Amino acid sequence: MGKEILGQGFDDLEWVGVFEVAPKNEIYYNNVNDDGEIITEEQVKETDKIKLPNDGIFIHQKETGGGGIIYLKNGKFEWIQQE
Repeated sequence: MGKEILGQGFDDLEWVGVFEVAPKNEIYYNNVNDDGEIITEEQVKETDKIKLPNDGIFIHQKETGGGGIIYLKNGKFEWIQQE
């Protein structure tokens, strides 16, 4: 990509091993808290759950895990941490 667009500290996606569609209207949430711990859906407030307004892109580092969903909200790219 050549420039930082997601506020995640990366400007290229060379590390990505999986690209999949994250369907619009599905509910997602950041599953890593501020302390870096993986959390379950039961630990997430309803207000923190995100219903995708349009299709997003699920990206994942195939061999070691980690990734998330890139989606467009109000003309700006947003990130949902997954794993």
